[in-house]
Amino acid sequence: MTAPRVGVIVNRNARKHSRRPGLADAYRSTGAVVYETGSLDELPDVCRELCAAGVQTVALSGGDGAVHRGLSATVAVWQGRLPTIAVLPAGTMNTVARGLGVRGGPLHVLKRAVSPTPVVRVRRPIDAGNGRLGFLVGTGFWARFLQAYDARTGPGGVRAAAVLARGLASTVVRGAFVREMFAPINAVVDWNGERLEHQQFTMIAAGVVPSVGLGFSPFRGVLDAQDSLHALAFSSSPVGVARQLPALFRGRSPARPDRGGLVQTLRIQSSTPLDWAIDGDVQEPTSDVTLHCGPLLSFVIG
Repeated sequence: MTAPRVGVIVNRNARKHSRRPGLADAYRSTGAVVYETGSLDELPDVCRELCAAGVQTVALSGGDGAVHRGLSATVAVWQGRLPTIAVLPAGTMNTVARGLGVRGGPLHVLKRAVSPTPVVRVRRPIDAGNGRLGFLVGTGFWARFLQAYDARTGPGGVRAAAVLARGLASTVVRGAFVREMFAPINAVVDWNGERLEHQQFTMIAAGVVPSVGLGFSPFRGVLDAQDSLHALAFSSSPVGVARQLPALFRGRSPARPDRGGLVQTLRIQSSTPLDWAIDGDVQEPTSDVTLHCGPLLSFVIG
């Protein structure tokens, strides 16, 4: 019996799957083998089965959180040459898929993945330690924005725009919401081995895809440097950050005293646990976040 070339891991809790219960069957119609999961505990065994079956491409169906968890599990258990990865944008937040250059809906992307000549893009994810891989990592305002996003309901873009609009309105009146979102974190930051002068920051983040949603592309530097992370560290006030939003929208580096640029390693240490997030997932607070480039992978984009 010929082994399937593409295996799909489906997050049953993803938004498109809950609204389109027949999507998994549509995946199967392409000839791919499909595994439906409902919990994180199932991922390692599913990935081992796909590896044992000899699949060449692992397709991850879900939103940003499902992609980072599925990618982490795949790389952790895979034996031999790592598979090609296809990101099927089927979640509420699909920032990573769009940042990688994926276009079209999940079924369209899977059809390209099972075709004889899919278009692929080579990229290194961020290695955040303890087997965690992702594409966008941040603390401070970055994590608080995602917490506020998760507290709302509705389509992903609407929720993100609502949080951003509330933050900008609160900035104008110096309201409680913006003070909470931009509350400074005390941290020591090692930037490629160089210790940054400031030890209070409103946000520290890194990305290996250019865009973060809502049209913002602050990490454009990674387009020409697949072996680096693009990092940002903001120590200015909320008003100072708000003034730089147009430049960040266009992918320009922040003005001093803030910092932006390519790094190979970024380490954030604090005397108290920090809220932080990988892609769409807020992680358990920690006092030490160390980021560097992960393994070189091929991603299906069309």
